[in-house]
Amino acid sequence: AAADKMYIRDRFTDDPYFIDYTKKLIPYFNIIFTNELNCVHLYKFMGCANVFYLPLGVNTEIFHPLVVDRKYQSDILFVGNAFTDRVRLFDSIANYLSTRNVLIFGNWWNRLINYHLLSGKIHNSWTSPEETANYYNGAKIVLNIHRSFDDNTINYNSRKVPALSVNPRTFEISACGAFQLTDIRLDLTNQYSPEHDIATYKSDKDLIRKLEHYLNHHDERMTIAKRGLQKTLGEHTYLNRINKLVDKLFFD
Repeated sequence: AAADKMYIRDRFTDDPYFIDYTKKLIPYFNIIFTNELNCVHLYKFMGCANVFYLPLGVNTEIFHPLVVDRKYQSDILFVGNAFTDRVRLFDSIANYLSTRNVLIFGNWWNRLINYHLLSGKIHNSWTSPEETANYYNGAKIVLNIHRSFDDNTINYNSRKVPALSVNPRTFEISACGAFQLTDIRLDLTNQYSPEHDIATYKSDKDLIRKLEHYLNHHDERMTIAKRGLQKTLGEHTYLNRINKLVDKLFFD
């Protein structure tokens, strides 16, 4: 039970996936900052008058450009657990991924129907932030696939509150100067400029097309990655977030 409570505590930055627990805390706070844009109205409705959206940021002491060993290098990298939508997507493009130098890290990837095609590329394990940064730096393309708000894997969002905001990987990948290819969330355009400092895809077929395109266009890929790095260092570090928090508390 104690371990479960610690796990829940550590997930407070995972709105909206732990709302069933965070909602119990609303009456005890006068001010709440949430990393999920869609939770602002909800927490106000639940009784807190002062709720503000503050996206997660990046620790640049860990996530920054590095020269890494060959073992960290890949054409395509994904780091994350095998949530349902991710499993569906990877099963859909498994034949394509099987022909590329792909690395996949995370838990539960044996859920794939096409696991046999990708088993040699999958590491069913958690990686530390430091090791993750090494793999980001060694990848030509880092995939960022957001978790569905109604995923049935360790999801405490019984209200089915849709997720609009980007995950912390969005900032961490770009802070490494790595090229990122991500699905689209509504708030993405408030953080980056799609196809300028971050690349996006809209469907399974579009993802394969974009992967093939950017793997074959090194200069274009590096230009976008460099812009993403500059944008992240300028606007999305934790120092930037702290400054915004302080401004909201004391100067608004």
